[in-house]
Amino acid sequence: MPFPSRLLLLGYGYAGPAPVLYLIASMTDLVDGWLARPTKRASEYRARLDAIVDNIFSVAILLFLLSSYPGLASRHGVALAVLFGGPVIYLLVSWLLTRRLLMFHFWSAKAGALLLFAFWPLLCLTEWEALIPLAATVVGLSRLEQVIFILRGGVDQDAPHMFAAVERPHFRG
Repeated sequence: MPFPSRLLLLGYGYAGPAPVLYLIASMTDLVDGWLARPTKRASEYRARLDAIVDNIFSVAILLFLLSSYPGLASRHGVALAVLFGGPVIYLLVSWLLTRRLLMFHFWSAKAGALLLFAFWPLLCLTEWEALIPLAATVVGLSRLEQVIFILRGGVDQDAPHMFAAVERPHFRG
């Protein structure tokens, strides 16, 4: 169900179905990426497009949170900045360092994405605001791991983590 429809559900007081529908929509994004690689339908273009759409999606989540939870920004401003600004800043840093938008498939990145997209329904259902700094910590450390990998010369987007081997050009003298 499109994002405006979920907002409509929330606006009419159907707080239970809205996060469930959101989680289902988020899972389709995960399944798409999971199926694209083994079926050889993954491409650099689709990976970039997915990264852009994910960032737009996260801005929509932030707007929902700020409108639904008054005072949330004053209570968790730094965590929200890391959680929602970190991925955008990371994309800018990856572009400045490599002239490419690099989205690595590290496990920390997968955990961070899952927390980023799943925490607002969990927050909506549980009202446990400690999820915000927890998700921000995972997302922030994941982005830091990716920047360190780039600084080490890594560009293999399928590397399992930042300690993966980085191929260096071999020079003959």
